[in-house]
Amino acid sequence: MNKELIDMVHKGIYYFINRYSISLQDQQDVYNNCVVKILESYPQFDAQRGVKLNIYLMAKIRGEVKKWVRQKGKEVPSELNVDNESTWGNPEEELDNYLDSKLLQKGISSLSLRQRQVLKMKYFDHMTFKEIAEHLSVNYQTVIKYHNRGVKMLRKKLDEKVW
Repeated sequence: MNKELIDMVHKGIYYFINRYSISLQDQQDVYNNCVVKILESYPQFDAQRGVKLNIYLMAKIRGEVKKWVRQKGKEVPSELNVDNESTWGNPEEELDNYLDSKLLQKGISSLSLRQRQVLKMKYFDHMTFKEIAEHLSVNYQTVIKYHNRGVKMLRKKLDEKVW
């Protein structure tokens, strides 16, 4: 049961570790603290209270990560320093958003270098196709081809959700 429990919340632990910007050196320590907290908290879970197990555990994980951040003498970012679930959002929804962003990251990493460059310049740097073509020293039509093929591949990968 312990392995199943940890498997269920594994991604959620890393979600909060990343959301609170825990350094790479400290991530394993925080992860282990969260696992211990989950194993300690699970016996107290009461389904009769109307809270789903994964939401209950996500709240415990979030609290453990916040505790670790404070113990290290760091300040919890103000937009994250809230204690009422209704004000900080549904952990299940946040986890879904996190998983979608991870899928998108994996999809982007599977694109060719040029496709990634074009998509980054188009959507993150807000450049026009003409500006991208000039920057990369390629034909305007080539930029459009990289863009369209990259977007098509991303859509296909996101629809499959297989990596």
